[in-house]
Amino acid sequence: MAVGPAELRTLSRLLDEALALDPSERSRWLASLGGSDAGHRNTLAQLLAEADRPDDRFLTRPGLGHLRAAAQSQATEREGMRIGPYRLERQIGVGGMGSVWLAQRVDGGLDRAVALKLPHVSWVPELNARLARERDILARLAHPNIARLYDAGTDEQGRPYLALEYVEGVPIDEYVLQHSLSLRERLVLFKQVAGAVAYAHRHLVVHRDLKPSNVLVGVDGTAHLLDFGIAKLLSDEADGMTLLTGAAGRMLTPGYASPEQIRGEPVTVAADVYSLGVLLYEMLTRTRPFHATGASLTELEAAAAEDLAPLASSRVAARPTQRQLRGDLDTILAKALRREPESRYRTVDALIDDLDRHLNGEPVLARPDSGWYRASRFISRHREYVVAASAALVAVLIGFGVAVEQAKRATHEAQRAQAQAERADEIRDFVIGLFDLNHGDDPNKLYLRQLPTDALVERGARRIQARYEGRPALRAEMMGIAGTIFADIGDSSHAIEMVNGQLEALNATSGNDRQRVQALRILARAQVQEMRNDLAEETLNQAIRQAGSLPASEHAELHTALARVLLARGKFALASDQLNRAEELLSTVTDRRSPVFADILLHRAALLLWDRKDPAAAQSTFDAAVKLTQDLTGALSSEAIAKRQFFAQNLIQFGEVGAGRAMFDRLLADMRRVSGPDDLEAASLELYLVQRLNDTGALPDFGIPRIEQIAAALDRKGSDVPPTLRAFADLVAGTAYWQHGEVERAAPLMRRALPVLVEKQSNQDEGSPVFGAKYRAMYFYAQWADDRGEHEEATRLWDEIYRARHAALHASGVRRDAILDPEVYAIQSRIMAADLVSAARRLMDVKTQISEGQPFVLSSRWDPHWEALALDVLIKVESKQFEDAARLIHQWVAGVPETRRKELIIVTFPPSGFAGLQAVVECNTGQPKAGLARLMAALNEFKGQFASNSPGIAALRARTGLCALQAGELPLAREMRNAARRAFNEQPAVSSFYKRPWTELEQQLRQHELAGG
Repeated sequence: MAVGPAELRTLSRLLDEALALDPSERSRWLASLGGSDAGHRNTLAQLLAEADRPDDRFLTRPGLGHLRAAAQSQATEREGMRIGPYRLERQIGVGGMGSVWLAQRVDGGLDRAVALKLPHVSWVPELNARLARERDILARLAHPNIARLYDAGTDEQGRPYLALEYVEGVPIDEYVLQHSLSLRERLVLFKQVAGAVAYAHRHLVVHRDLKPSNVLVGVDGTAHLLDFGIAKLLSDEADGMTLLTGAAGRMLTPGYASPEQIRGEPVTVAADVYSLGVLLYEMLTRTRPFHATGASLTELEAAAAEDLAPLASSRVAARPTQRQLRGDLDTILAKALRREPESRYRTVDALIDDLDRHLNGEPVLARPDSGWYRASRFISRHREYVVAASAALVAVLIGFGVAVEQAKRATHEAQRAQAQAERADEIRDFVIGLFDLNHGDDPNKLYLRQLPTDALVERGARRIQARYEGRPALRAEMMGIAGTIFADIGDSSHAIEMVNGQLEALNATSGNDRQRVQALRILARAQVQEMRNDLAEETLNQAIRQAGSLPASEHAELHTALARVLLARGKFALASDQLNRAEELLSTVTDRRSPVFADILLHRAALLLWDRKDPAAAQSTFDAAVKLTQDLTGALSSEAIAKRQFFAQNLIQFGEVGAGRAMFDRLLADMRRVSGPDDLEAASLELYLVQRLNDTGALPDFGIPRIEQIAAALDRKGSDVPPTLRAFADLVAGTAYWQHGEVERAAPLMRRALPVLVEKQSNQDEGSPVFGAKYRAMYFYAQWADDRGEHEEATRLWDEIYRARHAALHASGVRRDAILDPEVYAIQSRIMAADLVSAARRLMDVKTQISEGQPFVLSSRWDPHWEALALDVLIKVESKQFEDAARLIHQWVAGVPETRRKELIIVTFPPSGFAGLQAVVECNTGQPKAGLARLMAALNEFKGQFASNSPGIAALRARTGLCALQAGELPLAREMRNAARRAFNEQPAVSSFYKRPWTELEQQLRQHELAGG
């Protein structure tokens, strides 16, 4: 039968109408067709019969060849054709709904290959929603194991397309065979897929079509999850299902679909758990648990209702493989493949957790199917035989007293399953409720939609106490979920509040050790975010005491976490002890190739680096940690990326700037290869890198060009960039320009950044005023304001930072260098403002605090005693008391070893520090030659790091000119005067502190010229 274009479009429209109906209504609908549509009844009946066979080859079977040929005759796509901004290169896939092409962007945009998904030309407008749905779902997912959505649009004919990440790989089942993966390697590879599915679930997306052909493995061993074409949002309401979701709900792949999918029931995350179970079963045994080839929908439903999956170990012939599968893996697979959704793993994370336990040699949480359960399945399959034999069977059971016991056990299992199902529903409702802003009767819904994620989570968290009143176990679990979310988004104060509430609720229940320990770990994490490592140390010690009978690997995790906190506190010996204890615990586990051991190696590397004795050993230990992590989780997994970031930060912090920068560059390149060139997480990390490298004096060759690249990337993302990230970018850029000496160029950026960061971060950072975003913004803004001459505003900010730090850090009983740091800057601010009386009074207060003898936790680059002495010298210099300043300098030189003089951060005389002060004093106490040599050396050292119009460099030149006059070198004095004059003419709005030596130099040269010199 020949089918023309018009008929094909009519058939497509009618078929879509039919698929949207309940199957029981389709016969009546067919009979009601009239007019020209009536002539299509037989074809539609055949199509609907095929649709009831849930095969992903619908419209590609031989019996429908005439329709397939008609569709293909309409497919005008060809190699070299333009679709929007893309040129088609070759077809890489085709199905009933459309085709997928390898394509290249050719409009001058980013040059990269994409997988371009196109519907057939006969695709009708009503079903554009399906492709739009896949677009919307992919847009909310960004994971290294999920193929990314790069672009979406419509071509000249109005037909939609999706541009997806192109994965050069093979289906996961083929990859396993081609590479002869061991059983352990297959499990590790599967965990990549499961991790991607778990991530999708956390973003309220169920895939619904997990199978080998939808998981491609690249040449580097990274798995990529594809095709969210029939995925479902968990937030879809049952009574609000569209024609689209109703039709998609019956699209599935036999042999991989869950029983509830086959029955057409509502789908939850349990459906993906089941499909993952089938996928893992096939990866381990090379066969699926059920064979559904050629089965009708009715036959599939019958199989789903009756069959239990055979044990995986029974499906392989090789004895060694049987032994490996028998026990834990049989049990894990059986639980994932249970017929009842509520009896499977509650989440994919729970499945991953049991696989980790198996890999680590620990007891798994799943339990083998009980004899009672298997008997009940036998009874359901053979009810007629069981009924005939029931009287005799019951008599025997009663005779042995088993019937009552089995009945109790069955009742208990049913109650337990019901409780687990209710618990899962409560958790789902709670998480969805956090973002459910569409109630028609809520007058605040428009306002709520504008709230950021952290505010929505806080709104939901406030409801927990009332919603779960009288149910402490559920209240504890919900508070734990909220606390974890708060910790994930950096809201440490709310995380602490929620976890403390969780611990209180657990104390009112019979909560187990694992729940309490997990709560304490989240609490410690939040305390670290608040820079309260002292409290985190106490919390982790408490967690270790309460760990009780938890597996050795979990004890090792706690000791490793404690080691990290101890390292941050400078307690290197104690940190080493904790790592030794963690390794000792892992020695009881057969396989040490675990994430915990990778963490131990990472912290050993950090310990070696911080000890500064063997950087080569630190690097090799770190390399081993990353390789193990990549072997376990994938080359570009979030775990591997986090470890690389941690070590790169430490390299920079402890002076290995070149190595740290190179590691960061490789890491950023990998992140952008996975997530695209404008990935916001990579941009945020690069901003951090620029900020750290600015502090090392790596400008302008590095920082400013990178900042401009980041700004361009953020501009391309437009409104997708969170306000706080854009403000942070402004802060980093403004700080870089200011540190480079371009005070005016920094002005609009600094003024734009501060209000956003202070307002957005105020609630989160009140308890973390050391390095929280709010106070860090105030810190840099105050320094910039001082350089601009806005000294009153700067002093106000320094005082606010000081009060906040004093309140937060003094409470722990430990005096931190961070308490006095803003007070030192406040004194410098008063000196720059020529308010020397106030500066001297505040300096006296600082000296009193130092002399009280309370302990300080100090970095190697800061010492409050020598900082106070340097401030004293500066006050004497600014008040022209050079002889007194010389005596103080003698004390400083005698007290500070020469090896530490350049390490110490002296904030008082930018940019030349204490050496500049010493030179000025020498110039004014009869040693102008020595002072001039010191100033010229400082000028040569620093001028290449700053802009030519930098106020600090201009002031240094003016001081050099004054000293040159003292030394009788008039031409040099004039040269320095002219350079300083040009700088201040280009950048006039700077502090008079910088201009005072230039003004003095101008006056002295004028007097000299008037005197005929």
